[in-house]
Amino acid sequence: MAKKSQTLGFQEIANLEQRRANRRSIGAVEATSILKGSDEWRFYYTVKEVVERSEVWFVNKPDGTLIDFSIGDRWVTPFWPHEDIARLACKKMDMPCEVNPMPLDHWIDEELNRICRSDNGLIALCPSDGYAKLKTVDEVLSVLAQYAKDPQAYWDQHFADDGFFLTQELGFKPKGHLA
Repeated sequence: MAKKSQTLGFQEIANLEQRRANRRSIGAVEATSILKGSDEWRFYYTVKEVVERSEVWFVNKPDGTLIDFSIGDRWVTPFWPHEDIARLACKKMDMPCEVNPMPLDHWIDEELNRICRSDNGLIALCPSDGYAKLKTVDEVLSVLAQYAKDPQAYWDQHFADDGFFLTQELGFKPKGHLA
């Protein structure tokens, strides 16, 4: 991963401040509840959250590289929607690691398009206990575009029939959900 420049321009500072303003701590209870969701639910929830907040969270190994794992001959790179969920995942992996945010545009341009695509990699959004809905880069980009284009249609397609799960099992409605 490239090092950040020490000098930030006005737009970069404004973007950073916007991401910080959109960031919220969800805490261990909410993070654990989210991780109890199905692989598919966590995938679509993560898409919604990273688009709304314009950032995604990742875990670095001690050497500074992104954590990844292999399935057969393909590499899988995990990402999370919130810092608290990424920290919980790091703790469950029982290895020294560092949790960091990444701006959505950098994630799309650099990590997905350049690195993951070149390695024919798969993306695991919000994995829990080693399970996740694995997607190709093109599939992830398509779903990100769907949400950005029409959040209400995205909600109707992926969460409209999920009222019980959101209100009973999790006990909360994530910020931004329309109910």
